[in-house]
Amino acid sequence: MSAIAVIHMAQKVNEATTNQKKFAKFLVQTGNATEAVERAYPKTRSHKAAQVLASRNLDKPAVQREVEKELNALGATAEWT
Repeated sequence: MSAIAVIHMAQKVNEATTNQKKFAKFLVQTGNATEAVERAYPKTRSHKAAQVLASRNLDKPAVQREVEKELNALGATAEWT
């Protein structure tokens, strides 16, 4: 694998996917991470699966940045613990 391919892959890891961006938007709108997953990922098979994916998404720095962007657009801020 070339160095350029490795750099490109690293950049992609640091970027939110389209669904993760939708998740961030719905999270800010609803205030509920599980509901945000169910709206952003309509093929999620169960409520429990949505809870798990919500938790995983909230741990990802790229998703946290997207949530911060959405909040900043509203004049609010996020505090991650």
